[in-house]
Amino acid sequence: MRIGLVLPSTPGYSETFFRSKIAGLSQKGYKFFLFVDVDGGERIDDVVIKKAYPVPSWLWLKVVFLVLILFRLLLTCPKRTLRFYRLQRAEGLAVFTSIQTLYLNAHILPHNLDWLHFGFATMGVKRENLSRAMNVKSAVSLRGFDISIYPLKHHGCYDLLWKRTDKVHVLSDDLIEKMKDTGGRVFPPVHKITPAISVSDFLQNKTGYFHSPVRILTVGRLHWIKGYEYGIKAMAELKNHFNITFHWTIIGSGAEFERLKFAIYQMNLEDCISIRGHVSHQEVSEEMSAADIYLQPSIHEGFCNAVLEAQAAGCFCIVTEVGGLKENVLDKVTGRSVPARNPAAIANVIAQVINMPERSRAEIIGAAQKRVEQDFTIESQIDKFQKFYSNA
Repeated sequence: MRIGLVLPSTPGYSETFFRSKIAGLSQKGYKFFLFVDVDGGERIDDVVIKKAYPVPSWLWLKVVFLVLILFRLLLTCPKRTLRFYRLQRAEGLAVFTSIQTLYLNAHILPHNLDWLHFGFATMGVKRENLSRAMNVKSAVSLRGFDISIYPLKHHGCYDLLWKRTDKVHVLSDDLIEKMKDTGGRVFPPVHKITPAISVSDFLQNKTGYFHSPVRILTVGRLHWIKGYEYGIKAMAELKNHFNITFHWTIIGSGAEFERLKFAIYQMNLEDCISIRGHVSHQEVSEEMSAADIYLQPSIHEGFCNAVLEAQAAGCFCIVTEVGGLKENVLDKVTGRSVPARNPAAIANVIAQVINMPERSRAEIIGAAQKRVEQDFTIESQIDKFQKFYSNA
């Protein structure tokens, strides 16, 4: 089976969701084509990577590129090209806009596929008719930003996409509910396939013992949706009110770096919090092995692979009650959950966990590891994706 996966860029080594899915299905005989806007240089074995044609800044060069690429499309796949143009026009798009969409999808149209899968719902906007033009099945994966943030600014943005999609993949039950809230009247079949991890890469035998200072860890890009600022305020509370000694290590990079560094400085927490930036997947595993508590103070999450990895590594996980995190960690069973945007609650729960008997912590850590081993394996995920891509 030939699957075209449409993504903004080639998945990096740390983007295990895409990489593990591609690797697992490739071993089952599936052939993958990656259609990306940006080729990050990350290679994936046995995967064909096709990058979108550039959009020059100079007008005359834009015209030259447009003419050449359209001529190439009409030579290589004339029926698909004309069909896509007509479908776009039938949806009310202007002539020039329809021609633009031909150019922007010229790296996809010539390929013979069984499925065209948009890795993010936003990647399918203005491409709703692409699968019909290519006469292939269409799939969409929904993630946190896709359904929780983007529609707030673009009301009704997915109405046509739902009509043109054969199957939707979601990470959690929360995303299913949010999908229904987008206001569309017609929804395609929805399949929940949660993220999965290579459990053996992280599995550690921990007894519930905590170091002094307590080692707290978070892994994720430096973005406002991750709620780091609330975590920093919680650390100030932990230090000043509870008199607990700790060190919080944040692994990740992004646009919020300067703002977070200044907040750490302003709250006099420079000795207690460090931001390591981007590190290798192996180093993440090593950090998780050494950590006592894993904290995810996000404002929203689709599910969060890093929390699964931390549970497998034997960290005591504390997460906010948002999105898929509510399914990822079961409160007082496999970890603790707290309200989002509430530094006092985060600090209070961290203090409670630190003051728990070691045996009680070990029981919760063990329950989390057992659940991850049973329910979130790559083997199980691959089996579900095989069923997803079947014609049933």
